[in-house]
Amino acid sequence: MFATTDNTTIVPDERVWIDQDGSVLIGWDTTNNKGAPLQIDNDTAFSTASAETGQSNLYLHNDTSGGGSGNFGPSIGFAGPGTARRHVALASVQTTADVDQVGLAIFTHPSSTGGDAVVEAVRIEHTGRVGIGDTTPDAMLDVVQSDASGAIPVLDLEQADTSEGFINFVGSDRGAIAGATNSAGSVRAEINGTVYRLALYADA
Repeated sequence: MFATTDNTTIVPDERVWIDQDGSVLIGWDTTNNKGAPLQIDNDTAFSTASAETGQSNLYLHNDTSGGGSGNFGPSIGFAGPGTARRHVALASVQTTADVDQVGLAIFTHPSSTGGDAVVEAVRIEHTGRVGIGDTTPDAMLDVVQSDASGAIPVLDLEQADTSEGFINFVGSDRGAIAGATNSAGSVRAEINGTVYRLALYADA
């Protein structure tokens, strides 16, 4: 057990416990041991304030790369179940020239060669845009399948409930298309810069 004092009292405050099973508890004593190797308790409520004032149970900082668009900050690495190599990682990333606009990068290890580097698979920009296979998403969800020989679809939807739709379009209806018999409305689609309207028909 480790304890500190605020110098105004001779009674120390318990801060860190190492239980007999090796568990390290920060912020609470061994009576609350849940069995995990590291347990951190915090009596400060979460807030959305950017200034860290103790509201995070774990706060990471790394400014080695310095500010710059595309530069990475602190990270967390994960090994695979059968190796000690780092094969997955999460890292903060500056997404514009502004050091205050920061997102999250998710890295995976697609190679079968253990020594190969991890590769960024998902980017969440400061705007909330999500890029899968794309580090500069142009839409709220931007999915890029860059393997020309991959022979896989960009999006695969499965719906077990046949009474529900696969996709719900919520927005302004572009209106029925002239010449599309019985069409009830339409939605706008763009392919390689060319705009199209897809006819919609009422559910039978």
